[in-house]
Amino acid sequence: MNITEKDLYKYVFYNSELPENKRDFINNNLDKYSDALDLLKEIESNLESDVSSVIMDRILGLIEAQNPRVEFVLKPLKFQNCQDHFMLAADSATIECDNITQTFVDSGNNFLIKVVSVENENKLYVFPRKKSVNVDLSLTIYPSNEKHLIDKSSSSYILVNKQKIDKIVITQ
Repeated sequence: MNITEKDLYKYVFYNSELPENKRDFINNNLDKYSDALDLLKEIESNLESDVSSVIMDRILGLIEAQNPRVEFVLKPLKFQNCQDHFMLAADSATIECDNITQTFVDSGNNFLIKVVSVENENKLYVFPRKKSVNVDLSLTIYPSNEKHLIDKSSSSYILVNKQKIDKIVITQ
């Protein structure tokens, strides 16, 4: 009979899912499969024990070392006013408008964020320079230190409470 690693795995972890003829064959040939079964049983017992915080921190450090976080600091883009004369809207010398827009860019022009402030909320539109960003992005809005996550599969639109925004940090 042909016994695979998957069969041995099922024998240890999901014994009831293993066909009876294979289970009987393994039971009759325990000495032949003892090394693999001992290893799988040890793994099973370790799965039930808690991993210490020291080991978890060490694993997290190794993961972060392999995937370093990249931060992009976006600051408001200043536009020069090219208007050299007054333009009136209808009969009013001033326009009362609550809609305000701001544009934020990072020094390397990797991201552009357009902030549209309307009524009691800010709508943030995130535009990456590269067409496809394959990772989740974390946005931190300053000075409020408010954090948001943009899922790689979602749109690049975020709704936040209306606030003054000095800078935005994107962590990739």
